[in-house]
Amino acid sequence: MVFKNIEDHTLDEWDSVVNVNLKSAYLLLHAIVPHMKKHSYGKIIFISSLAAIRGLSGASAYAASKGGILALAKSMVAELAGFNINVNLITPGFTATSMNQELRNDSNFMQQIKAPPSGHKLMQPKELTGAAVFLASEDASCVHGVDLIVDGGVAAVQ
Repeated sequence: MVFKNIEDHTLDEWDSVVNVNLKSAYLLLHAIVPHMKKHSYGKIIFISSLAAIRGLSGASAYAASKGGILALAKSMVAELAGFNINVNLITPGFTATSMNQELRNDSNFMQQIKAPPSGHKLMQPKELTGAAVFLASEDASCVHGVDLIVDGGVAAVQ
């Protein structure tokens, strides 16, 4: 993740973030949707971010790309629900991944993330498992277009 103010971003950095977070989703959809339509069945689960709904200083490309995922998912709900294809999102709080290791090593960034009003708990990827398993299950057969926020309560208290 590129963590810079908008005026310090290069176009290549912007494109890289958007490609990883948004273009990749388009490419995946383009490949799998025809097969799902053919079988009249599918489960698509996008991963967004609290940055998509709240913004994040210094992370405009990331927030914009994750906001794009939110809009893409909502459009896919409208486009695919008639084919028995569920499309939902999981919006996690700040989650420890290999892609954000550099940020997690920055004590100033981590202080900013954990301080009010953000108050983020550093989540582990396994804490998203239950939400993903539910959305992929038959128990969620009528769940379409849900943005399931899994963030340790951060968004709820803001």
